[in-house]
Amino acid sequence: MKERYNPRRLESLEDRSHRPRHVRQPTYSAELVNAVLGLREESPRWGKDKLVILLRREGFNCSTSTVDRILHKLKERGVLQEPVSHHISARKRQWQRPYAVRKPEEYVAKEPGDIVEVDTLDVTPLPGMILKYFTTRDIIHALPNSTAM
Repeated sequence: MKERYNPRRLESLEDRSHRPRHVRQPTYSAELVNAVLGLREESPRWGKDKLVILLRREGFNCSTSTVDRILHKLKERGVLQEPVSHHISARKRQWQRPYAVRKPEEYVAKEPGDIVEVDTLDVTPLPGMILKYFTTRDIIHALPNSTAM
């Protein structure tokens, strides 16, 4: 704003658009857009990485980021619709675990290591760094009046 200020012209103090005067235009062709759209409509679950490989086989010279930009523009314009996700968030185990089987409530610990309690905690001191912290407790040593050592 300092560079624009002219003491003889008060209009120089008014706000102006901050948009660049020249905006870069896409460098990809309409044929590439149609090819991306065609492949994506055939297989809606394929992403940019798979589409780039198929487009290169068809003779198009393009990058993954270019295909991503094309997909983004097509979705923005409403030409391309995302497929509905059908994944199940909490699946049940198909098989029983051979370890960590819970003992019955009335079970009495007879020797050290017979029943062990485990508590886990994820600690994130820095973004992207996950430390696994766990505490174990042997029930025999925690029982009052236990004779085992």
